[in-house]
Amino acid sequence: MNVQHQRTDKKRQMALWVIFILMLTSAAILIGGFLHGLKPYTISSMGALTLDEKLQRIDPHYKLPSKVDDIEYYCEVYPSSIGPSHHRDVIVAKVAPEDVEKWLVNYYHVEAYDGETEASDGRRLFETIVQSSGIALEKNIWKHSSEPKVYAFNSNDIIVFLPECILLLQCLK
Repeated sequence: MNVQHQRTDKKRQMALWVIFILMLTSAAILIGGFLHGLKPYTISSMGALTLDEKLQRIDPHYKLPSKVDDIEYYCEVYPSSIGPSHHRDVIVAKVAPEDVEKWLVNYYHVEAYDGETEASDGRRLFETIVQSSGIALEKNIWKHSSEPKVYAFNSNDIIVFLPECILLLQCLK
């Protein structure tokens, strides 16, 4: 009994050391970035008056897979002095019907979660992502009434309203 108790204590100590090292490493990366003048920043389509202005802002940061008829986006960038930067990109794009497939390369279709229908799950996910990013979709071009399809790849999601050719991409890098 005593030996088993000692093993459990050693496992707990090992787990605490692993957590401590992970926290220390994360803090070092963040502090390193701040010490080198690398501060988080955002790239947003808010305030841009034309499609060309929106594309000029996002182009250095994100290469779009096709031409777009309109676009709204909000990108958070967390630079790092050690390794690649971290991003959270939310992009809503209106594209030509023939360009939808270009956005879905490497993505796989995702069925509904937790017994919901794919349409209700996709709509809820779309609304949640748009609201959390602060993107304003006020123009009539963003109106959609079709059933959404949800696709995923790594930690990225794309929600597609096919007849309207509206895509929402959430990319976490």
